[in-house]
Amino acid sequence: CRRLVELMVSPSAEIQRAVLCIIANIVTAGNDHQTRFIMNASVLPCLSSALSDSRRMARKEACRLVSSITSRSKEQIQAVIENNMIPPVIEYMTSDEEYDVRVEATRAITNAICGGDADQVKFLVRQGCIRPLCGSLDSGDVGVVIASLGALEKILKVGQEDAERSASHNHMPALVEQAGGVSQIGKLGQSSNNDICEKSSNMIGTYFRAGTDKRE
Repeated sequence: CRRLVELMVSPSAEIQRAVLCIIANIVTAGNDHQTRFIMNASVLPCLSSALSDSRRMARKEACRLVSSITSRSKEQIQAVIENNMIPPVIEYMTSDEEYDVRVEATRAITNAICGGDADQVKFLVRQGCIRPLCGSLDSGDVGVVIASLGALEKILKVGQEDAERSASHNHMPALVEQAGGVSQIGKLGQSSNNDICEKSSNMIGTYFRAGTDKRE
């Protein structure tokens, strides 16, 4: 296993891609013990190097592996955060020229938000995840749209829970609106996909209706 991790930074594109795929499959399909074993083999430092690789396939598979890790547990999400992998992945959501890299980066961030605790979600917000998530709402990929809506809904919910505990204002809707998300979510209320239509309509009604009515 340790040898596999070492090969994540192989100069051979074919070897690197194969190794990243193997480790991602282990993390995705394996149990918690197997995932922990992979993590203990220093996979994250090598993964950080793969994320900065100039080769498209390396970036794609590295983001896919991050996505597999962030889909596991809050402990694994925290490990990704502590190894400073969130900023480059968020950047790839919008800046990478390759669509498949942007998709894998989006999945990694949406997994981290949907599976993370309140502090982890707020950290991701501070890192600037809201604007690229809003940008992902006009993707033609139904899975990406649903995942992005789910992540934004979790962010709004965390903000609401914070506001209720402190008897203050939920500032998350304003951040979504500033990122152009309200209009995008509103448009999705007309989607032919029932899941997208229902989720977006519920979000508008729960978090934005007062502001929408005021503007009307």
